[in-house]
Amino acid sequence: MGLYNYKKSIQTAEQRIIEADYSQKNKDTIFAFVNVLYAEGLSDARILKYLSQLNILSKNFDKDFDEITMSDMYRFLAELERSDKKPWTKQGYKVTIKRFFRWLNGGKEPEMTEWIKTPIKQSDQMLPEELLTEEECMSMIDCANHPRDKAIAASWYDAGARVGEIGEAKIKHVVFDEVGAFVMVKGKTGMRRVRLVFSAPYIAKWLDIHPLRDDPDAPLWVNIGHRNFGKEMKYGAIRMVIKRTAKKAGIKKRVYNHLFRHSRATDYAGFMSQAQLEMHMGWKHGTRMSGTYLHLQGAQVDNTILEHYGQKEKQDKVSELTPRKCSRCKTTNGPTSDFCSSCGMALNAAAATNIDGMQQLGMQLLLEIGAKDPKDAQELQSYLGKLKEALYDSASTSISDE
Repeated sequence: MGLYNYKKSIQTAEQRIIEADYSQKNKDTIFAFVNVLYAEGLSDARILKYLSQLNILSKNFDKDFDEITMSDMYRFLAELERSDKKPWTKQGYKVTIKRFFRWLNGGKEPEMTEWIKTPIKQSDQMLPEELLTEEECMSMIDCANHPRDKAIAASWYDAGARVGEIGEAKIKHVVFDEVGAFVMVKGKTGMRRVRLVFSAPYIAKWLDIHPLRDDPDAPLWVNIGHRNFGKEMKYGAIRMVIKRTAKKAGIKKRVYNHLFRHSRATDYAGFMSQAQLEMHMGWKHGTRMSGTYLHLQGAQVDNTILEHYGQKEKQDKVSELTPRKCSRCKTTNGPTSDFCSSCGMALNAAAATNIDGMQQLGMQLLLEIGAKDPKDAQELQSYLGKLKEALYDSASTSISDE
């Protein structure tokens, strides 16, 4: 059925048009235009957008499409620009208007719409502080309650894919290798392979307990509650996981599914060429989309200039999201892991220090129990001895590697 269930949404949109109180002529015109879009091979997502927006346009103009004047168009677009709609929503209406009226005019751009500009204004593009940082992504992974939710937060950021691409992936689309994993996704430019690095351990943990893990054709993301258990997650369910996890992580900015893609594209624009960025993000070559994210790398340009003139030392920054590899068993663990998921070894000095605290607490407990019952104390001492040997072996190896 898919992440969005567009078929049902399209039927609902068509029914709204049929029941609308504007002229039958406009309704017939909208459906004729949609038939052309289907014939041209447009996706269900695009069809739904045209249906919904043309329905609103017809209601707003309140006259037949072929009777709309330049004055009507100025009025509508003025109201649109003055509204609190998001910049991308405003741009979507303009694109719909231009394409629809060009078709209505026999394929030639009419004077009434040829002046309309569709690019997003520079002032309306996202600011760097609106994007997710690596630290915020790590906090979300750390705060997520379930392995599935950790995998969602990690892979959404790691892949930087469209929600519909990674959200509709199946188990068989994820392939693990020696450096992580990759996921095959189907987007606007066809199938492509998306590399996953730090999110691979979280996906592996999720797949270990996935209700349908033995079925390669099963959805990668399924519901885990009593309601719809094992069924494919819909867009709304994934959105709730993202919002709930962001809130628990204490993130104040607006966090939504597509923000992960915005944020990752900006990260990659800092070190990828335009061609590499287009290939990874699934954009057509030469698209304006890469420029949208390259402009957010102003701070990196500043650093390069300052480094050139010796005003700032060059720094080889290591990503906060670098996976942690166990030096004992070589298992790759997620960046938020303190202990190896395979052998239990401490992966950093902080975790090893915590082991010392646990050992001291155990000895204190031993003394308290010994004062009451020497037999219980003897059994506890034997257990603590074995635990101490295992923990200190882990801690010493970890500290020597740091």
